[in-house]
Amino acid sequence: MALGIASFVLPMAAPVLGKPATYEIFGLHHQGAPFDPMALAISAIILSLAASAYGLLFGKSWGLAACLVTGYGGVAICLGSMVHSVASQGTLTIRLELLLQVPYLVKLHKIKPLWLSGARSHREA
Repeated sequence: MALGIASFVLPMAAPVLGKPATYEIFGLHHQGAPFDPMALAISAIILSLAASAYGLLFGKSWGLAACLVTGYGGVAICLGSMVHSVASQGTLTIRLELLLQVPYLVKLHKIKPLWLSGARSHREA
């Protein structure tokens, strides 16, 4: 959630400090103006991750589904950036984010039945 907040502060602070904004997540990288399309795309990814983290941490009914979507989206972006690296530079760069994403997704799938039963019991109450 801190990254989600930072994605709002960084575009405003970078011009004041006279430094370019730098964004990087899942192999996507941008350094430059904070309102370039790539910077906005990375900010949108960070905000979606922050929103899904909020939903999971505070037990919102949509939290688990949002985390699964952003988790699989993160894996897809990591794999896509790895393929792009091979195609453009001829070198394979293994993204370390995958080492965290895979156990994260496994854990989300393990808690899914409990989460769904909890959501049902809240609706019935």
